[in-house]
Amino acid sequence: MKKLPILLIILVFAWAGGMAKAAVFEVNYVVESPHPYPDNYNYTWTIEQPSANAIRLHFVNYSTEPGFDFIYILDKDNNTIATYSGSGSDVWTPWVTGNVIKVRLVSDWSIHYYGFYIDKYQFEPSSVYINTLPYEITAPGYYILNVSVED
Repeated sequence: MKKLPILLIILVFAWAGGMAKAAVFEVNYVVESPHPYPDNYNYTWTIEQPSANAIRLHFVNYSTEPGFDFIYILDKDNNTIATYSGSGSDVWTPWVTGNVIKVRLVSDWSIHYYGFYIDKYQFEPSSVYINTLPYEITAPGYYILNVSVED
C-alpha cells in the first residue's frame, strides 16, 4: 500500500525582543573605512538586503579616537541604533529592523585612527519558500522549520 505524500510543516513562533527568531542567513560582504580615516570625515555606507526583516553587521575590528570620533549604526530612516567609539574586535551590531542598515563614521578635526573593517552581515528573511516538486510551500512572514515528504 502506497502512502500519499505527507507534508508536515511546523511553524514555530519564538518571540524575542518583539521579533520572530528562526532562520538566519550570513553573507560575506566587506565594508571598510579609509585607513586611517581623515580629519572632519563624515561618510555613510548603506547595506540593503531586499528579503530581510532584520539585519546586523560584523566588525572584524574598529578603532576611533575615544570620545571624539564615532561610528553610528543607523536604520533606513537614519535613527541611531548603536554608537561605537574607541576600539573593539569581533563585534556584532544589534539587530536593525528592516532590510537596510547604515554605518556612519564621523571624525573631528584632529588625531587619526584606523577606522573600521566589516567582513559580513546576517539577516533574518521576511519569508521562506520551499519547492519540493511537484509540491511547493510558502509561508510569507513565517519560517518553515521542518518539512517531511513520504511515498
